Amino acid sequence: MSGKKKPKTAPEERPYVSSKTPQVMKLISGDPPVNPVVIAGKSRIPKQLRGIEPLSKVMRRDAEAMLAPDEEEPTVSVDLTQAAIKENVTETLRRFNACSCEKCAAALSAMVSEDAPARFAEIPMSGADDPAGSVPELYEPIKREVLSKMIRILMGNKKRSFH
Repeated sequence: MSGKKKPKTAPEERPYVSSKTPQVMKLISGDPPVNPVVIAGKSRIPKQLRGIEPLSKVMRRDAEAMLAPDEEEPTVSVDLTQAAIKENVTETLRRFNACSCEKCAAALSAMVSEDAPARFAEIPMSGADDPAGSVPELYEPIKREVLSKMIRILMGNKKRSFH
């Protein structure tokens, strides 16, 4: 072999090949993302929630439909917070070995009323005496909140008496 070098030729033109995966290239390309499952109609997401209507609005509408009063029976507005307080104050005082006289029950009720927000519900006139039975899905969370506030107040009062 002689010491002559081969003359340089122009490099071959090769197409640009990226090191990115096809999935990454789809993200970069800027095409709007389309979920093929939704297009095929096999999505578990209800049609109401596919970007057309927010979930909170759907839940609110369904709750209103369930709780819609009958047209024949008149309704009355009831403070569920006060009903929960009145129902549970003496039992809670007894449970914590506190004085359960009328003065202490009224004082504890007043303290809890100041701390807990009032929540009202429209219920049929026949269920006004027992709101817990008329709208248990609204009453139970309020009852839990009222009981926790009562317990905090009782635990903070070392005398277990409010008179």
